[in-house]
Amino acid sequence: MLARLHLVRQFELSIISCGDAGMELGASIITLLKSLGKEMHKSLGINSGRIDPDLDKVFKKYVSIDPDTGGFAHDLTSATAIAGSSYETLNKSIGGILPSKNGILMITVGGGGTGIASAMVVLKILREIYQQTPPVFLLLPEVFENSRVHYNVSQFLYHTVYSNNPIGNPVIVIDNKATEGEYKEPFDVVAKRRMEIIPKAIANLLYSAFTKPRYEEYNAEFRDFSEVIHTSGIGVLVAKDLENDQGELNLRFDDILFDSITEITSLPREKIAEARKVFISILNVDMQQFQFTVEAKKIKALFKDTSPYLIFADSEEEESKRPTLNAIVTGLPLPPRVIQIMKIARESRKDMIFKEMEGLEVVSNLDTERVATLEEEIENSYLKYS
Repeated sequence: MLARLHLVRQFELSIISCGDAGMELGASIITLLKSLGKEMHKSLGINSGRIDPDLDKVFKKYVSIDPDTGGFAHDLTSATAIAGSSYETLNKSIGGILPSKNGILMITVGGGGTGIASAMVVLKILREIYQQTPPVFLLLPEVFENSRVHYNVSQFLYHTVYSNNPIGNPVIVIDNKATEGEYKEPFDVVAKRRMEIIPKAIANLLYSAFTKPRYEEYNAEFRDFSEVIHTSGIGVLVAKDLENDQGELNLRFDDILFDSITEITSLPREKIAEARKVFISILNVDMQQFQFTVEAKKIKALFKDTSPYLIFADSEEEESKRPTLNAIVTGLPLPPRVIQIMKIARESRKDMIFKEMEGLEVVSNLDTERVATLEEEIENSYLKYS
């Protein structure tokens, strides 16, 4: 326990948040950790000139990339070139927020052109200048979102994970799609709720890595969490409330975990069992000893080649006392959900993309020849996976 307490004192969290959604996610994580008494962060927000005083003031550093464009999501190659023109500015800002050896650096990004393009430049800087490949927390697009977003995300995943010479950062995908009970609600309502649940799950996982465990035999900590999020390939974030509206607890943790991963990835249970690393935090659950022993052993037996890092703990803040299961599962096989994104992007036609741009004020940087070849490039990139 002394080692755990020593790490709390030494720990630094650095977050680089790219684009609107990435900054919203990063700011929420920082704010939640502060409310839990863990104000140990350095942060950098990157955007294309959008001003949000409440959001921007959370970040210690802020870089605006070509604010005159007002957003450059139309063509990823052009967007990346624009972001690349700020290479030196970004490098200087990144160098000032890197954590010590006892810290964690993470990237948060959505699927927009600003976020994906600036993230690609950030990863290039971190790899070339600082020899670092930190984990990326990536919000997946919904199936009905426009084809540009799917194109951006599919290209990012290809260059980061699946190409013959990938950038090499672990990518932890986050799904903000509606659950079965939410399909009747407007998407903006569901998305707002997800942007409350998702950062809370990440903050809870970080909090768990430093807090006192309820049971000494299941006491996963910071080193374990760091190992899991730095495992190469694709991972997923799981965030589940264990208590229903009637106050009834669901203690079948193994089913909850696997069903959640299947919902996010469309992977079957036997493929999920191939995951290379797993970190699970179960907060604020009162169990009898025999229940805890049975359920913990069931979780431990789920995976073929790894033993999950597991902690049962309690939150200190009254507002955070709800029973939850939060997990990060990394090193997964190629998820069908990712293939779906690739296919949506691949099936995009140039007239569809032009139609999406109708009425937009900023199209001056559009390379029409480039747009015409999008489908062919996606086809070539992902043919072997589809």
